[in-house]
Amino acid sequence: MGSGPGGEITRADVETAVLSPAARRRVTPYARRLARELGIDPGSVTPRDGEVVRAADVRAADGESGSRAAVATRPRPRPRARRQRPTRRPGRGPCGRPSPG
Repeated sequence: MGSGPGGEITRADVETAVLSPAARRRVTPYARRLARELGIDPGSVTPRDGEVVRAADVRAADGESGSRAAVATRPRPRPRARRQRPTRRPGRGPCGRPSPG
């Protein structure tokens, strides 16, 4: 909705949107998803490095707002067990049969 008559978007609205610091700010995909899940506007988050909004910045902004939304996190995968090679008995060939000779 613009500030012009009847809610029209004016040139001033476009210039304000284009020149605002939040419009130029880059957001990592994970930070964008996290912000959406927490209900935070990524444009309102101030990045620590001044350029790119990261997930830590979104978490910090969530801590400041005081909301504690449940975030679905993926559990860490369990490491796969290494498959042990069968041990050979002495005097036997690779198939378990007595070796020739």
